[in-house]
This record gives sequence, C-alpha cells and structure tokens, in this order.
Amino acid sequence: MTGSARVAPKIAIATDSTADLHERINEAAKVSGRSMNAEIVQRLEASFPPDIESEMLRQRMAELANLQRSLQDIHTRLDAERTRLQRADPGSAEYRSVGERISVFQIRMETLTTLAASVQEDVERLIKARPVAN
Repeated sequence: MTGSARVAPKIAIATDSTADLHERINEAAKVSGRSMNAEIVQRLEASFPPDIESEMLRQRMAELANLQRSLQDIHTRLDAERTRLQRADPGSAEYRSVGERISVFQIRMETLTTLAASVQEDVERLIKARPVAN
C-alpha cells in the first residue's frame, strides 16, 4: 500500500440479541465460512448504501473495462482493414474506401486511448483515496 492510503480504525460494538437471533447468525456464519463477527459486519455493511467513492470506483472500473473492449475491437478491425488495403489495387475505389476507414478507426482509437488513460487515472486516484481496513 502507498503512504497516502487511510486506515479505517476498528471500533468494538456490543449488542444484546435473542438466543434465536444468535443461533441464526451462528448458522449463517457457518454456511458462509465466516466468523460470527465477520457475518454480522458483512450483513450490517450490506444494509447501507455504498459510499459515493466506492460507487464511483465501481462505475469507473466498468467504464474502463468497456473502453478496453472497444479498443480491442477497433484494433482487430483496423488490422483487418490494413490487410484489405494490402490486397487492394492502389488507385482503385476500394483502396480509397479502405484507406478512409483506416483513418476513421485510427481517430477512434486515439480518442478512446486518451479517454481510457483519463479513466485509468480516476481509478488510481479513487483507489488511493480508499481507507484500508485493519
């Protein structure tokens, strides 16, 4: 971890419960493979909406994955067009048409690469800002 990560302190919470609730938590913990404490914490955390930073991180990571898939698709299509260009007769309408498509794909790739770099920076910034659990 980097020195800029914040550590979220742990605080003990004492609570009273019925024997039935205690047994239900105990059984749920066994099924999930967690301790009773971890089961209670997980269930409490799940009952609150995600914090804005975590939601932003999730969304930006999904956006980055989509951009990477789009870039891969454009790269594949660009390779196919370059192959067509090599096979086309220079000076033909097909040669000009393929050349135009290659230009469009290159512009799209540059734009998406720039956008992906920006999203990657956001993801890294959001990760660094997250508190680290002890």
